[in-house]
Amino acid sequence: MPKAVFFDLDGTLYDNRCLKFLMPLGAFRSGRPLRNLRLMAAERSCRRNIARGPQGLAGYDTLFSRMSAKTGVPAEQVREWFNGWYMPLMVRQIARHCKPREGVVARLQALRRDGVRLAILSDYGFIREKLDALGIDPGLFEVLLDAPSLGGFKPFADVFRAACQRLGCAPQDAIMVGDRPDTDGGSEAVGMRFLNIKDIMSKEKPSISGTDLPV
Repeated sequence: MPKAVFFDLDGTLYDNRCLKFLMPLGAFRSGRPLRNLRLMAAERSCRRNIARGPQGLAGYDTLFSRMSAKTGVPAEQVREWFNGWYMPLMVRQIARHCKPREGVVARLQALRRDGVRLAILSDYGFIREKLDALGIDPGLFEVLLDAPSLGGFKPFADVFRAACQRLGCAPQDAIMVGDRPDTDGGSEAVGMRFLNIKDIMSKEKPSISGTDLPV
């Protein structure tokens, strides 16, 4: 049994595939559809390029700066757009159209009863708001962390190392559960085992053990 389990949020605790359609739809229905669609496309491509490129200190400032260079929108306006329009829209769409994966809350509660420490390590912020939108108690988790606030983007190894330090556990005593081996799987570079939520949920009776683990 691990001492701690970190969970990715989007695509892991809930199926987020519908957001690929709902987020652009929200932009179309907004007062500034072209601007919002352009910034959404820039957010995705810049985030992807940062994650694939050589890593140094690369948090939100880096993301907004690159989005600004790509779109011509001043970086401070990009920040305001991200925090004031984009992420709130995502939370609203989650509340209206998404729900936790079947059985995931019960399994989180079972892990807590077994003494396993739980944490969120997401690619995005607004974690508490998203958990509330899904009806998942944020109190199930000791810490709510997003990678850019830790100074990087998954699969940057230092992100997982910093997350373990924030929780106060050694990487080898923790497991990362996510939906993307190419990003969440970066945990293995620091000795933190990665488990794919899709493999876990495909089992008829997922085990809460050190081998099959966790949800």
